[in-house]
This record gives sequence, C-alpha cells and structure tokens, in this order.
Amino acid sequence: GGKDTRDDDVIVLRGIPRQNPVGFLTLFEAYEYVEVGDFLKNPKCPIWVVCSESHYSVLFASSNTTEDIRELFYYDELAEQSEEIRYALPLPRFLLRSFSSSAAWASRKACI
Repeated sequence: GGKDTRDDDVIVLRGIPRQNPVGFLTLFEAYEYVEVGDFLKNPKCPIWVVCSESHYSVLFASSNTTEDIRELFYYDELAEQSEEIRYALPLPRFLLRSFSSSAAWASRKACI
C-alpha cells in the first residue's frame, strides 16, 4: 500500500448515481468551493434548489413543453419577495442540454 497523502482539511464528496427529480445549483460553484454534478444540474423536472451564501431559494420553469420554455421563475422566501421574479431566456448551456432531448423531456412531464 501507499502512504495516505490526503489533506486533513479536504473532504471528497461523491456524486449521485442517477438523475434526481429536482436539481441543485449553488453560488459556491462559481467560487470553486464545490462542483455540482450533471445529474443535479439536469434534473428530471425543471426545478432547482439554489444555495446562496446565506440561504436556499428555488428556480423553476413554467412550461411543460420544450418549445414553450421561454422563462424561469425565481422564488426567495427569506427576501420577503413581494413580486414575481422572471428570468427571460436564453437558458444557460447546461439547461439547454437538459431540455434539448424530447426523450429527456418526456420523463419530466410526470413532474408537471
């Protein structure tokens, strides 16, 4: 056997083995503190839990067909949000991949 050279301050997390119904996105990935895998970025349903520096919120699509996806909605309970927050498309590349396949979308219809 070899010598264990792991840093005691590092924790290696393993990814999930399959696509989840709901996804996960985090601001900490932009800071390069964590990497979110494709199964969480591309969930079966167009719903993502979003982790910011201080709390969680939710991002979701309003449509049930690939052709109709034109916007995403964002909800943040902690911000005492009083108005609807919509994000117009184009979608980020990883979301476009998620919605591009009709077979992938067919599995999402049960979510809506």
